[in-house]
Amino acid sequence: MENLKSRYKKHLIAFLVANVAVYAAMSVGGEIADIQKTVDALMSEKGLFIALSPIIILVANGLVSADWKARLIFWKYSNPLPGSEAFSKHINNDPRIDVDFLQKHWGALPSDPAEQNRLWYKMYRSVEADVRVHEAHYDWLFTRDLAAFAVVFLLVFSVIGFLSISNQTTYLYYFMALIAQYLLVVISSRTYGKRFVSSVLACASQGLNQ
Repeated sequence: MENLKSRYKKHLIAFLVANVAVYAAMSVGGEIADIQKTVDALMSEKGLFIALSPIIILVANGLVSADWKARLIFWKYSNPLPGSEAFSKHINNDPRIDVDFLQKHWGALPSDPAEQNRLWYKMYRSVEADVRVHEAHYDWLFTRDLAAFAVVFLLVFSVIGFLSISNQTTYLYYFMALIAQYLLVVISSRTYGKRFVSSVLACASQGLNQ
């Protein structure tokens, strides 16, 4: 089975490089030319940063658990994973899902969030090889990790930016951009998380591997 995270590792590196470059440019004036110059320097194949970036990504990504990543996206502490609302919410929002079939083959559908996630995961395991599920899973994992990094960038760069960016107006715009980046990624990740849950239910309700 293909390692989904390996597919987007280089995109996470690019996300890291872009954020470091924008911060560096803001700290020296915020000109577009400065951003491009910084990106070129960071992306140099002989540069130390590009050599260390896979290590930075690996370590930083491991600092935040899957549950905490979901909490940062769905803004709830208990049962934050999208599968915890599989049968109380998402099952009714996708016309592809045959609810009667699921009830017939999987029994009574639970209402408890933890039980919902457990049963949904069993359904996922039965259809994970389906290309629709595979791609939906990729989109969810990718945007979930982007959201986690967006939070880290918001916390880290807002603090060091406050200390290093002398122009208050420039800092305010930069801070607002960091917040906007996080919110945009969160909205996208919520969409893909729900789509992943629905795709599993849709494929499971078509009798795949039953």
